[in-house]
Amino acid sequence: MIQQYIDSASNYIQTAISATEEQLEAYNQYWFAVSLLTQFWYQNRATDMKNTPYQVVSMIQQLRGLIE
Repeated sequence: MIQQYIDSASNYIQTAISATEEQLEAYNQYWFAVSLLTQFWYQNRATDMKNTPYQVVSMIQQLRGLIE
């Protein structure tokens, strides 16, 4: 189950940024955002994306600026 959360978090962030994992893997923010989102989903068993933690949204915005 945790691996599914990790994979889903990674895909969620990649899609939000329109980038591949290869483009993002050099950035610590990417891995931290994946970790935070995985932890959030695991702890809350959340399925509602409206509840994405603010820290993850902030990291996504930072990564968008780095990738573009």
